[in-house]
Amino acid sequence: MKPAAQDKPKPVKLLPTKVIAERLGVTRSCVHQMARDGRLPPFVRVTDRAVGLPEHELDAFIEAKLAARSRVPA
Repeated sequence: MKPAAQDKPKPVKLLPTKVIAERLGVTRSCVHQMARDGRLPPFVRVTDRAVGLPEHELDAFIEAKLAARSRVPA
């Protein structure tokens, strides 16, 4: 039988806008514009003034961009 600790789902880490901007190499305002334009997954509202993006969703977004880049003929 498996220990109970292995049955627990991995906690979701919400990344703040500042971290998203750093990982993408853009400004925070650019991150918000990308979200408004639908070029990023939708944010999760953390408080009235704070939003975040699940880390796995940002990772998937970056991976998709990298995969698309490798499919484009030179």
